[in-house]
Amino acid sequence: MKEDIMFEKSNTQVVIQGKILTMAGYEKEEYLQSIASYLNKKDQELKEQTKGKRITSDLYSIYLQINIADELMKAREQIAQLEDDVKKKDEELTLSRQQIAALTVQNEELKKKPEGENA
Repeated sequence: MKEDIMFEKSNTQVVIQGKILTMAGYEKEEYLQSIASYLNKKDQELKEQTKGKRITSDLYSIYLQINIADELMKAREQIAQLEDDVKKKDEELTLSRQQIAALTVQNEELKKKPEGENA
């Protein structure tokens, strides 16, 4: 995401649900276009799910928001799980490094002892 940020604000025209909109922000045009593309994809998915059903535009909008929020919440849960996994792996790595350091010290001490004393 950091590479998508610019230093000056710009306006980018995008098409969302067949409407031309101007998005203003510090992000690069490609990033803003990808947002529009994502929204259009979610809109198309919902249209396929609700095909043949009579739904008001307000209700359709709510369904679309629910679908996007659901995806966001699942992504956040996945991120939290991955962060937890990374933390556990980091703790395991730290423990392994400590064990290696202790074994290295022990090995060096054993090397210093005369031949007959290593038992």
